[in-house]
Amino acid sequence: MQSLYFYWLLVCSFVGTAVFGQSLDYPSFRNISLGTNANTVHSFAQDSLGMLWLGSNNGLFNYDGYALQPLTGTKSPFQTFVYCIALIDNKYFALGTGQGVLLYNYQFDRFESFPTGGPGDVRALLLVGDTLWIGSISGLYCYNTKTRKLIDYHNSFPKNKSKTAVYALEKVGDRILIGTYNGLFELSPSKKDIVPLPIPDYRPGSNQFVNSIFSIPESASTFVGTEYGLYRYNTENHTLKKTPVLQNHPIKAMASKDSNTLLVGTDDGLFTYQLDQQLVKRIKHDSRNRNSLANNIVWSIFKDRSENIWLGTDLGFSLWSNRKVEKILPIYQLTASSDGNRFYKINKDRNGWYWLGGDNGLIRVRGLDDKNTESSWYRMDAKNYRLAHNRIRDIFEDHTGLVWIASDGGANVFDAHTKQFKTFTIVDASGRRNAKWSYDILQDGQDNLWVASYMGGIFVVSRSRLLESKGPVIANRNFSKADGLLEDFANQIVDNGRGKILALFYNKGISSIDVATGKITEIKDSAGHALDQATFMLKDGQQTVWVGEHGELRRIAPDGKNTLVRFDPVGKGEVTAMAEVKESIWLATSTGVWQVNKQSLKTELLRYGQRISSMYYDAEREQVVLGGIDEVVLLPAQNELADLDGSKKIVLTAMYVNNERFGNYDYGLRYKNEITLAHDQNNLRLEFSDLDYGNHLGYRLAYAFKGKNETWIPMERGDNKVLLSNLSSGNYDLQLAKVDVAGHVVSEIYTYHIQIRYPWYASYWAKTVYALIVIFLLFWVVNFFRVRSTLKWERRERRKVLELTKMKMDFLTAVSHELKTPLSLILAPVSQMMRQTKNSDKKKQLDGVHRNALKISHLIQELMTFDQVEQQKTPLQGLLTSQVDLVAYSRQIIADWQQIPEYSTVHIGFVTDVESFFIQTDVAKLGS
Repeated sequence: MQSLYFYWLLVCSFVGTAVFGQSLDYPSFRNISLGTNANTVHSFAQDSLGMLWLGSNNGLFNYDGYALQPLTGTKSPFQTFVYCIALIDNKYFALGTGQGVLLYNYQFDRFESFPTGGPGDVRALLLVGDTLWIGSISGLYCYNTKTRKLIDYHNSFPKNKSKTAVYALEKVGDRILIGTYNGLFELSPSKKDIVPLPIPDYRPGSNQFVNSIFSIPESASTFVGTEYGLYRYNTENHTLKKTPVLQNHPIKAMASKDSNTLLVGTDDGLFTYQLDQQLVKRIKHDSRNRNSLANNIVWSIFKDRSENIWLGTDLGFSLWSNRKVEKILPIYQLTASSDGNRFYKINKDRNGWYWLGGDNGLIRVRGLDDKNTESSWYRMDAKNYRLAHNRIRDIFEDHTGLVWIASDGGANVFDAHTKQFKTFTIVDASGRRNAKWSYDILQDGQDNLWVASYMGGIFVVSRSRLLESKGPVIANRNFSKADGLLEDFANQIVDNGRGKILALFYNKGISSIDVATGKITEIKDSAGHALDQATFMLKDGQQTVWVGEHGELRRIAPDGKNTLVRFDPVGKGEVTAMAEVKESIWLATSTGVWQVNKQSLKTELLRYGQRISSMYYDAEREQVVLGGIDEVVLLPAQNELADLDGSKKIVLTAMYVNNERFGNYDYGLRYKNEITLAHDQNNLRLEFSDLDYGNHLGYRLAYAFKGKNETWIPMERGDNKVLLSNLSSGNYDLQLAKVDVAGHVVSEIYTYHIQIRYPWYASYWAKTVYALIVIFLLFWVVNFFRVRSTLKWERRERRKVLELTKMKMDFLTAVSHELKTPLSLILAPVSQMMRQTKNSDKKKQLDGVHRNALKISHLIQELMTFDQVEQQKTPLQGLLTSQVDLVAYSRQIIADWQQIPEYSTVHIGFVTDVESFFIQTDVAKLGS
């Protein structure tokens, strides 16, 4: 029985190996590199905002959907292996690193202390309630996040396993499964009892290395990944059983894509395990496909809240977006060839074969995304599938099911029996014009083929006659520029269903050919202008012709009415491909793929860029096939934009000030909407994200400064940076939102307040000082002019006083002159009488009269010269000094006073001990 079981496993392994040898599906990944300092991603986590965090072989990183930011510098003590991350609450992460457990406060971007005495090399973390289970190289530990108490559980292991290294932890029911280097164990936290669980059919003599454990709650399934394969855990009897697949593969990581799909990361790529069908598909790295898995060594798998799958590999990490409904099929998946081709025309015949024509031949393939594809590549150099020319312009299926192609080698028809193409030479009646370079083919109601060619005009030839021919065929008719066509090279021809063939000439216009009469006219718009912007043309099922122009689409109704709609309000990219998809017209430009409703003409951007050059609608599968460079893209026909997730806040994820990182540690930039900077920190680069890792097509981030005349500035696709240079000091309110392609805001507006401080000389305190100085100066100026006015008034008053005084002095001087003349007449006779009188008494009286007269004369003289003396003399000037006997002069004065009758009764005595005393003095001054 055991041998039968062994052989059954052997067969399964061979079957599995055969299945694993090829990739049955080609999911499209977005790959992100960690740069030069790190390469391996061991773990993922998502915080309360939705930011993605990842642990690498060189520290902790975060990723906002646009850029990857390291959280530790090259000299940081926390730059180490981060093997696992556990989200504790809305503030903290626990990191299992080569240095032990580290607590990281992601709201403030800083590391905080963890109780000492913990393990030194942590490989697994599991949070159950308030209890953090820690698996390390030295064993199992338990940490209470509330009490901060750490407990060592190594004594709970069997004695011979007490120091076993723990690599995986998972809660299953009321128990905890412990994956170690030496097997699988089960812990009952209530009993604190750890018991081993045997691993069946494990390789003898090897360590029972359990690397990962994962449970799918929806299906109540628990899987155990070991070094040699995958096992399933039975929760009822607590036993393990081998899965029929994925044996002999080291299982590194597991996650669930849905309730029935297990994702398994190994050293040999990523596997999807369908539980109900026991079907395994392998997804691997392909060097030819930039959107394949980043690397085949998958260390970690994580499903975020939007159900995107993140894969940590040995060469960065990959995003498998849940929202990406399109399928990208590289050319080598269809042909198993490394050659390339840019597809200009795609069609599907009634037998289910797809025809893909481009600049490197024609590919015929049975199914596109089927598991078993059969293909043939027709080219000039193909031995079994030769073609006249590699440049394919058009692919057309006629009413009988024959496939025709227009190429630079002429018109060709496919023979389904020989699987070869027959080439025809079509010429006009003169033999000088031919359809060697054919651009387009169509069939009219009279079973004629119309062939548009380069420099040959348009040829009309009987289809049956052409098929029966064995040499050059003369066309029934040939239309050229001489007949009224705009040019001799029509790029496209369309039967409008009303007896006319429309011929489009690239960027020149459209000619209309009446099938019955051959009359040629030019189609113009309602204003009579030529349609010289036309680049592509399509007729829908309602006989309406649609003309693609530069950023615009023209509808020509069956009644000839023209309606122009501008579907791209920003760009003016030319229309390169069009297709009728149900009630809409799909068209491709350099901007992307658009959808225009045929009735309402409402436009919608479905997909950005990637230079789509051809388009085909497969009504049977309800999908649109887009042809590009070396790949085709499958889009579902129902491709309406999903509603925006209102919970996705636009977050400031990174900031650079003067080209240096700002707020990356101990600042909490993502949780701030007010930022204050110094006056010289005025060159900013702000990076925002809505943390919507699906990067929803059709919407972009935009910003505007809040104000009366605010203008929203959309960012480029894939860009999240706002550059603000040379900001002046002041306050700014920067608004962020999502906008559609027309620039309309379609999400909530988030405002960030930025303050640039003023320099010290322009601060409020400095302005206060300046104001005080100005007030002081104003006060000084006012006081200056007030004092000046006062002094001016005083000078004016003084001048008036001086003028009045001068008038008085002039009067006194005039009076003095009048007095001096009679006084002179008195002095002369008195002097004469003094000389003539002998009587001593009379002589003494005359002498007194003479002296007093002299005194009066002197006073009059002083009065006359008072103004001059006051202005010119010094204190000693103006004195008339002479030598005087002071004793004699004093006696004379006393004698004069005694002669006055009023003082005759007064006795005045004069006593001196000298007879004479001479001094130099002014006698007049002394006498006064």
